[in-house]
Amino acid sequence: MRSTQLALVCLILALQGCANYLPPLTGPTANLRFYTLPGNKTEIHELDKPRCDSALGKKIAIVGQAVHNETGQGRSVGMPLGDLIPKASSSEITIRSGQAFAAQMQAAAAPGPNGVSWAYAQCSKRFVFHPKQGMNYEVQIEQYDGGCTLNVFRISREAGAYVRQLANNEVTRCR
Repeated sequence: MRSTQLALVCLILALQGCANYLPPLTGPTANLRFYTLPGNKTEIHELDKPRCDSALGKKIAIVGQAVHNETGQGRSVGMPLGDLIPKASSSEITIRSGQAFAAQMQAAAAPGPNGVSWAYAQCSKRFVFHPKQGMNYEVQIEQYDGGCTLNVFRISREAGAYVRQLANNEVTRCR
C-alpha cells in the first residue's frame, strides 16, 4: 500500500511539471478555481498555516500572460462554468475539505481598459477558507481604478443550472 502511494505521488509530480502544490491523495476534498483579470500575471501561494498572519508557503499556481503555459500550471479539474472563463486567466486545484485552507493572490499592475487614463495597481489579498466536501468554489481577485477586492463564490447546481453565490459563511478575508 505504501509503495502504491509513493508511486502515485511520483506520478502526480511528473504530471505537474514545475508545480509546488500537491493535491490531497485521500480523504474528503473540494475543488477551487482561482480567477484573475484576463491576461494579467497573478501568483497564488498557499499560506504555511491557515491564519491571516501566516508566512507565504508553497506556490499553487501562476495565471495570466504567457507564464500560465510555460510553468505547466493552470491545470483544470473540470469545474462547472469553466467554459465561461478564459483558460489563460484561471487555474483549478483540489483541496482538502473539512479543514481550513489559507492563500494569497498577488496580481501584477496592468494597463486599464482601452481609452482610459488609469491603470490597475498591483494588488495582494489573503483569505482563510473552510471548504465543504464535494463543493466547487471560485476565488476571484478584481482589480479596479484605485484598488482591488477578493470574492469567494460557491458554484452549485440548482434547478438544472449552475449558480455562483458568494460563500461568505466559509471565508475570512484578511486585512
